[in-house]
Amino acid sequence: RGMFCEPGMSFIDHSFIEKDGVMHVFYIRGYVGHEWDTRFCDTFGHASSTDLVHWEIHEPCLCATRGGVDSYQVWAPGVTEKDGVYYMYYTGVNLDVAQSICLATSRDLYTWEKYEGNPVVLPGAWGAWREDAWSDCRDSMVFVDDDGTAYMYYCTAKKTEDGGMRTALGIASSRDMVCWQD
Repeated sequence: RGMFCEPGMSFIDHSFIEKDGVMHVFYIRGYVGHEWDTRFCDTFGHASSTDLVHWEIHEPCLCATRGGVDSYQVWAPGVTEKDGVYYMYYTGVNLDVAQSICLATSRDLYTWEKYEGNPVVLPGAWGAWREDAWSDCRDSMVFVDDDGTAYMYYCTAKKTEDGGMRTALGIASSRDMVCWQD
């Protein structure tokens, strides 16, 4: 009672948002019994509830795009609202497992449109990121401050002086939720 999981799927990296008394959850639709690299995590699920006990499962709301920066998988949806628009920031993963922060928007939480200029966030020159190799730029978290400025924190890696890399936390800001400053 009070638990949710789409039948036959695993419930990974989720985000809750409330609209008009209804709680919505967005999540990676993983496959039970498979690791992420052996069974694609290429769609986001969507479910809603008015009491957090009884859930209505909706059609998957977003999927990987062949040939795009999210051509392999999509991870970690995070949804926030500003001025009546819902912004879903998610990790797009290409075929080389280079990750980048992408954006999709919605006005109703059911129909999502990917931003044509994806990705919206990559680490700055300080980052150890390459398009052609496993590179971390994922798991974003966005909040909008009282003055309307949005801040995004995300997991990445930093170049070290000896040519290696270290785990790092990237931070970006935006006034319009689309163009982000490292």
